[in-house]
Amino acid sequence: MRQLTQGDCCTSPFWNSDSTEVRFIDQPSPEKPLGIWGVNISGFETAPYLITTRLGTYSPNEQLLAYPDRDKGTAIVERLEDGQQWEINTGANGLFFTPNGQEVLWMQPSSDNPWAEGENTIWLANVDGSNARQVANLQQAEPMDWLADDQLLVVTQSNGSAGKMLLSALSLQDGSQTPLREVARMQDLLLSPSKQWLVYSSFNPNIEENGIWLVDLQNLQEPPQKLPFFGTYRWRDDEHLIFVPFEPNAIQHNFYEYDFLTSQVRLLFAGNTRLLIANNDWQISPDGSKIVLVAAVGTNLNGIWVLEIRE
Repeated sequence: MRQLTQGDCCTSPFWNSDSTEVRFIDQPSPEKPLGIWGVNISGFETAPYLITTRLGTYSPNEQLLAYPDRDKGTAIVERLEDGQQWEINTGANGLFFTPNGQEVLWMQPSSDNPWAEGENTIWLANVDGSNARQVANLQQAEPMDWLADDQLLVVTQSNGSAGKMLLSALSLQDGSQTPLREVARMQDLLLSPSKQWLVYSSFNPNIEENGIWLVDLQNLQEPPQKLPFFGTYRWRDDEHLIFVPFEPNAIQHNFYEYDFLTSQVRLLFAGNTRLLIANNDWQISPDGSKIVLVAAVGTNLNGIWVLEIRE
């Protein structure tokens, strides 16, 4: 267990692609800039350093950064190597990189509420803004994650059944939608690294539909599987979920690993970590070996911590 930052710091920690650096949003002091800061956990340098003052989204290869220009209502894609910038008219909507990092996507809603009546238009363009085009119009629906380079997982409010939502695969090639499964109203959707498994939480008047559920998107004949825990969760790899049980009066948060092939649950850190997670702000490293979290003491933040998972 290692504390990376001290005191009333920081928010939104995330990992670089090779799990050697923790990045986070912070302004260490009034004299220092607000931006994305980092700590290299594999070397001897332990002090946080400024990475960029741009608050945005990295491309999968971390060579590009997309961020909004709120004054113009556009988005900027910047190549970090040389500072080359491209401005894209997104109507003040955020950009998302495709999994291969070659294109960017944004949604133009007809209202502030994507679930309201009306169309939500999906746009796609090259990272330099060229070849911008409409690829789909969604009715009372919202894209949730990538299934492939040219396919999105979309959630639609189901008109036929009260309290139900429809999972579909949206093709960016022709704008067609392939229905996958209708499920009870859901939130906190997370796809596994291989995109085969989907986990989500559900809160419904029908208590039988409440809880955490797992769907096999490659075997849709099988019904969703209810998981034997309730709390927050992250994928470690394609066979394991790490979760923190919901305990409103907890004096520390405990991490567990669930193996859904064997249905076994194990406590990850047998010792007393004495850590409470602030605002569900925690992430697993891409290599699955570590957890980063923002800690809390009462209502105050208590820095960023890294926990190493041991087998």
